[in-house]
Formats: sequence, structure tokens, C-alpha cells
Amino acid sequence: MSGPEARAPRVLAVLSLLRNLQCPSCVGVRRTLLRNATHAWRPPLKVLVVEDESLVALDIETMLEEMGCTVVASVPRLVRALDLASGLDFDLAVLDINLAGEVVCPLAFRLAERGIPFLFSTGYSTATLPPELRDRPVLRKPVMLASLKRAVALARTGIRSVNQSRQDPTTARPSAERWSPATLIFVGPRAERRESNQILRLCPHAAS
Repeated sequence: MSGPEARAPRVLAVLSLLRNLQCPSCVGVRRTLLRNATHAWRPPLKVLVVEDESLVALDIETMLEEMGCTVVASVPRLVRALDLASGLDFDLAVLDINLAGEVVCPLAFRLAERGIPFLFSTGYSTATLPPELRDRPVLRKPVMLASLKRAVALARTGIRSVNQSRQDPTTARPSAERWSPATLIFVGPRAERRESNQILRLCPHAAS
């Protein structure tokens, strides 16, 4: 058995720990973790990566998997991406704006027609994009985990955003030890393996 059903025992174990968060200082932590724990029941987000630089594509794929997503395909050229966009089953796309000299706009418009959320990635200006696409989430290169999480969240909610500025590499990739309840997101097995220890770090009363 795989998928959300396989994670049910771990989720129940986490919820049993949360019941012990009764001290006044833990009320906010308990509320946040209970809300975020519901994500553990959802299937992984299926992502299409369209990026012509192999090392950048690998970095993005690795970060997405760390977030609990499933990369269903990674392609470097617009023609192949357009073919996949017509029939591939995926929930979100990460689109490099410039693909070997071709602007990714035709693919973006096709995804918009299908109602599939997407975000752009680039190390340059977004001036080559038509006005109707410039308010889509933009992931600046070099890609950092924190900015990728933020762009994915914006794309999924349909919120139009101002282009994000470059992130400080010293603060953009938070470690598990520096996570706060608000950033503890139950999106896949990697997060699930950490959740019990994270609860105990946030509130020692959970172990009592």
C-alpha cells in the first residue's frame, strides 16, 4: 500500500502527541501543527519541470522532491514540453522563461487554458513576457528552497505576485532545526520522518 493511506499510522501517531500539548504556551503550536497535519493525507504534488540547463533542472527536481513533490517529467526544450502539456497528468509546472533561445510563452498559455498552475524561473528580466503573464509567480535563479516553496504556494493558490527578489543564500534554505510551526509543512515522507522530533523540540510537554 502506498500514498496517503500508507501514511495514516504516522499521522495518527503525530495527532496522539498533539493531544498532550495542553500547557498555555503550547496552544498556538498545537493549533498550527493540527492544521498542517492535514496535508499528510494528500497525495504528492505532481510537477513538470521545463528547464534547459541540466544542473539547474537537477537542483529544482531535488528541492521539489525534498518538499514531497513528485517530478513526473523534466524536459529541456519547448517542443517536447508542448507535447507533454497536451496529455500528461500533472498539477503544476516550473517553466524556465528562455529555453535555448525560445521564449516559453506558448507553453504558459497552453497551461493556462488547461487550468494548470505554473511559475516562471529566470536569472534575467521578465520583460520578454507579455503583460498578461507578468503577474505570475517568478522564481529567481540561483534557485533557493525557500523561494521555491513560496513560488509553488503562490502558483497553487492562484495569487498573482510581484516578482520576487533574490534571496540571501544564508537565510533562504532553513534547516530542520530552525523550522518554526508555521513552516512545518506535511507534504511527504521526508517531513513525516521529522514530525515527532519537531513536536518534541517545540514543546517538551508532548513527551509527558
